[in-house]
Amino acid sequence: MKKILCSALFACCVSGVSAQLWPVQPVLLKDIAPGITRGVRFLSPYPADNRLIFSASLNNVGDNMLWASDGTTAGTNMIPVVTGATGNITPDNFFQWNGNQYHAAAYQGMNLYKTGAVNQDSIGKLYETSSANVRVAIDSMGSTLYYLFIDPFVGGVFATTGPGNRTQLASPGPQLIGNSIGAAGGKIYYQAVSPGAGNELWATDVTTNTHALVKDIHPAGSSDPEFLGKLGNKILFAATDVINGRELWVSDGTAAGTVLLADCNAGDLSGDPARLMVWNNKAYFTAKINSTQNSTLWSTDGTPGGTAEVWGRSGSTLLGTISNVPINMGSFLIFQGNDTAGRELWRTDGTNAGTFRFKDLRPYNGINQGSMLSGALIQQNVIDGRLYFHASDSSLNDQELWVTDGTDTGTHLVCNLFPGTSNARGVSSDALAVCKYDGRIYFVGNNGQTGFEVFSFPAPPPVSPVTGIAAFPTAGQTLRLFPNPTTGVVTIGELEESDVVVTTDVAGRVIRHSHRSGMVDISSLVPGNYTLSVIRNGRLTGSARVTRL
Repeated sequence: MKKILCSALFACCVSGVSAQLWPVQPVLLKDIAPGITRGVRFLSPYPADNRLIFSASLNNVGDNMLWASDGTTAGTNMIPVVTGATGNITPDNFFQWNGNQYHAAAYQGMNLYKTGAVNQDSIGKLYETSSANVRVAIDSMGSTLYYLFIDPFVGGVFATTGPGNRTQLASPGPQLIGNSIGAAGGKIYYQAVSPGAGNELWATDVTTNTHALVKDIHPAGSSDPEFLGKLGNKILFAATDVINGRELWVSDGTAAGTVLLADCNAGDLSGDPARLMVWNNKAYFTAKINSTQNSTLWSTDGTPGGTAEVWGRSGSTLLGTISNVPINMGSFLIFQGNDTAGRELWRTDGTNAGTFRFKDLRPYNGINQGSMLSGALIQQNVIDGRLYFHASDSSLNDQELWVTDGTDTGTHLVCNLFPGTSNARGVSSDALAVCKYDGRIYFVGNNGQTGFEVFSFPAPPPVSPVTGIAAFPTAGQTLRLFPNPTTGVVTIGELEESDVVVTTDVAGRVIRHSHRSGMVDISSLVPGNYTLSVIRNGRLTGSARVTRL
């Protein structure tokens, strides 16, 4: 195996304290397709049967097959769908359910499979052909997996508890359209067309095995409902009505319980809610707020009164936009924000005051677009308290693999695998996932010699779950504090109404937040040195050290 030595370093945090810097030495797993630029197409973030799973092509035609690896070159082999199967099976839609991995693949039609390292266990045929006109959507509820497939002639909603067990549920059949399905509260939700209602929200009750129109949201046309996520026993979805345009709705499966949550883009302009994820009993999503299509961060508890904008505006002034699904880091979320610094890394605790940019990878100069973060930060890339992502930090580097723990000092280039600028991508724009397997981190990369193949490096120790790491750099002694040193209350001069004062200890742990107050009481803290930092509209405006006597 070929070793690619890199000078880039990443920091590891043990027990909340920075440890020594670790050099990264990515190792090529296997050059599966010598001379082929794009050999590996996809890396699954989920091992199966204690093996690494990915898809790759052996030729320029693009025939795409499934592979499994035990982490060695000799132990990296193709997995046939059935014995003797060859050619393009296009494995896709990988997901994890009940401790197992599943995917769809084309072999004598499109089928749903339980992923295995030796062979694939068929759940059942999704549809007879792999036509582009046919679409599949999958969701789960309890111990049952539900999937929907649509084509012009057949189609329906199916349930399975594993290989060899598949049941077709009651549904409108070929009238199903769209490509989303939601399972919550004992019901399966999807889109369907009926002669008197257009394309609206329907549901199948899994207990009674009956289906019905939930609500005709757009009586004059079609609301085109699109499932975005679930919150408790309710589903959240985007739909269009004649008054508000396309906005966020909630449903409990009844007409009365299907309501608009917020008109994010006021009037008949559409908010186009998207990128929804659930964290701390709330759903966070993006919505457009003006005619220029700027998207800001919102949250909802599933009620109209509990739906509000989190970050993006101060009054009528646009502060920045968001362009990816927020990533759950445990005690906070990470997202790609775009303000005067361009597209960079931001984090939030779910409040406006607790939302700020924590890393400026590529300072904006009026020409570049910031760090050129990959637009698809993905939840599966959070491993042991760190998020792995693709970004470019300068005009000298194209996209490479980076890692962050949500702090400025914990954000690092993993390795400049393919040095250079134009088309020198060290990571694949199609294969975004990384996978931890047998003590190593695997990713799809290109060193400029092999094309896109699987590389790996030793996994760093997990980040200890320290609550509230200070994620902003210090700005020096830029605040006026008095008295300092102090045994009790310290006063900060020149604060604005919206300012937040954050107190951190010498290890960078957040001790407390103080809102709209020029006085900070540190009398309860143990004697020592602390840093007070002022956050204004998500940006660090000043900091200073204070000594508690």
